[in-house]
Amino acid sequence: MTSPAHASPLSPPHRPVRLATQVADTLRAAIAAGTWAAGTRLPPGRVLAGEFGVSRAVMREAMAVLGHLGLVAARQGSGVFVADPLPTAAPPTATGEQGAQAVLEQFELRRAIEVEAAALAARRCTPDALARIQAARDALNRRIDEGVESVEEGFAFHREIVRASGNPQLVKLLDDLKPTLFGTMRVMRENAGQRERFTAEVRREHDDVVEAIAAGDPERARQAALTHFAASEVRIRATETDIWTAAQPAAAADGQGAANDGRSSGRATTVMKEG
Repeated sequence: MTSPAHASPLSPPHRPVRLATQVADTLRAAIAAGTWAAGTRLPPGRVLAGEFGVSRAVMREAMAVLGHLGLVAARQGSGVFVADPLPTAAPPTATGEQGAQAVLEQFELRRAIEVEAAALAARRCTPDALARIQAARDALNRRIDEGVESVEEGFAFHREIVRASGNPQLVKLLDDLKPTLFGTMRVMRENAGQRERFTAEVRREHDDVVEAIAAGDPERARQAALTHFAASEVRIRATETDIWTAAQPAAAADGQGAANDGRSSGRATTVMKEG
């Protein structure tokens, strides 16, 4: 679909309000109005930035908000596309204090699922399941060491623990929450100023959970998981407010231009980044 350069939904936002929020709200309205249908590729980030009269950095932040809302998704090397299907009810915007509160609420939900799942895993974990948990943790650590996107690996690690609980309903519930959880998992990794310390803390907490499961100690596993989520909440509260609208790697918006260069489509990934 070509860029609707003259369509009214794309009129530039008023500058007195934070630009990224204004751009996100305008794009959100354009999607709701059908300017771009579900599954449609959005114009390249540089094109949209030009139409709005904003910088690419602002456009990236706006796309991050839309990604958190589940309205758009990036396909590596191909561009950013409108979600298909579109969510029936968009979650609250992930900006400012409201965004922080939404993330904390999602962490409460994760804690309700994963703390008990860890205890069940310690009670029911098979050698194969333990090997999968350890392999998922190691894969996550490698990605972090490489300094590259690790949301998929972070989710996979937590999912293997839930899977080891032996309760498929818990796994299904976590899978259903995946699009929303990706937004919360990205937040901490975007806090560059404290990333090194936070990463070391998270690794220790992950190791404590895995060791408790390996020891077959349900209460220890429950406490280790609870400690991890309590510490995660502290880290989230310590995260700068602006992080809620800066949760997208730079490549997500700039990568839209790759489609115009004829590059082939790669693995689909959500445009969103504690696990």
